[in-house]
Amino acid sequence: MKLTKLILCLISLASIALVLPAFAFAQTAEQPQQEQAKKKTRRVWTNDDFDSGSRPAEEKKEAAPGPERSAEELFAELDQARTDLAQQEKEVELDRKQFEGQLQRLRDADNDYDRDAYRISMEVAEQHLTQREQTVADLKARIAELEQLTSGMKRPARKAQGPKAPPGAQVKEGDAEIVMPAGGPIPQKEPPPEP
Repeated sequence: MKLTKLILCLISLASIALVLPAFAFAQTAEQPQQEQAKKKTRRVWTNDDFDSGSRPAEEKKEAAPGPERSAEELFAELDQARTDLAQQEKEVELDRKQFEGQLQRLRDADNDYDRDAYRISMEVAEQHLTQREQTVADLKARIAELEQLTSGMKRPARKAQGPKAPPGAQVKEGDAEIVMPAGGPIPQKEPPPEP
């Protein structure tokens, strides 16, 4: 009898040992769901939610769309954009030639090491070419925008050039004032004496 009671006790302890962790696991699995249901949604506050009186920086941005630019400034920017576009188009052609040269070197490579090096060079050249082409597209868009802004405007007369500065002198903008170098005029190279 004692042995039967002992076996029954052991069986009940084993069943408790098996059921208790499963019960504890079920409770912990339910707790996060219950906690999430209990939690209230939190409001995220921003600066717009608080009236801090006047906000001069923001009011100025909304009130003033931007200063009107003069025709002189617009035409100067248009001329500069056209110059930049011409330069970038030259650079695109050089980059394209470089890419094609790398492609030809890749085709002519006689070992894997050279092929890998040329592939890497081609990838870099291709990325550079793509960036230049994007710059050209951006410049073309900017030129079209400036041409639209300047349509119907009369191109202002170019300012007369000031007195010609001697070699080595610096000319300040606006006043066309000639500033000589600190040590005096820069000596010019003299031709060698005749024999």
